[in-house]
Amino acid sequence: MTNPILQSFRDNLALIDSNRDNREKLPVIYQKINDLIKDNPQLLRNLHESDIQKLNQAIRKIGYMQLEKKVVVEIAKTSAIWNGGDVCQNIQKYGITDEKALIEIAKIAAARDGSLISFYIQNYGITDQRALIEIAKIASVQNRNIVSQFIKNYGITDEDALIEIAKSAAYKDGMVLSSGIQNYGITNQSALIEIAKIAAAQNGWGLSGNIQKYGITDQKALIEIAKIAAAQNGRGLSGNIQEY
Repeated sequence: MTNPILQSFRDNLALIDSNRDNREKLPVIYQKINDLIKDNPQLLRNLHESDIQKLNQAIRKIGYMQLEKKVVVEIAKTSAIWNGGDVCQNIQKYGITDEKALIEIAKIAAARDGSLISFYIQNYGITDQRALIEIAKIASVQNRNIVSQFIKNYGITDEDALIEIAKSAAYKDGMVLSSGIQNYGITNQSALIEIAKIAAAQNGWGLSGNIQKYGITDQKALIEIAKIAAAQNGRGLSGNIQEY
């Protein structure tokens, strides 16, 4: 037997589209949905993905203004669990202005979809550098391939943090990190050498083909990196030796 609270929520949700232009009924429907979510904290967790999709469609078509801010935040969090990428693309449509709430939603979305959070992170309007670094790290774990490509979107200015993220990416996928190393904007030569060595040990061929992107000028360091790349993939090093 369906939970009566859940059934009431679904019944009201079904009424939204048919009453989209009804200025008298729509506010009443929204208020009922708002109160059901507010008074039953577990309700959103018990919904099916299709319920969340319908609720989000209603928010986008009609607006969020008739729902309490806390309720909208909870809807966004639950939506991020189901489909982090969708929330990233449409986060501005929720009308959330509380940065702490936006950070929390972004972290959930990053754990769900590291690719789209990296592409759409600017939609959140987050300015807290520490939070942006943490979100980038979460996204990197979820999708190491994309973060290096879109790391600039995070607006991270702390070079030490960027170096840490780059090192982590190099350990996981030396080729992808090397192809996107310039996106990090790292100027510290010692750090670049260390990152290149990590990438070389992980993927000698991928590192060698992209070694010039590191901008390393220390010839002794380049020889050391080449040796590491050769040990990992001699054929790959030989095919790209001219890049050094």
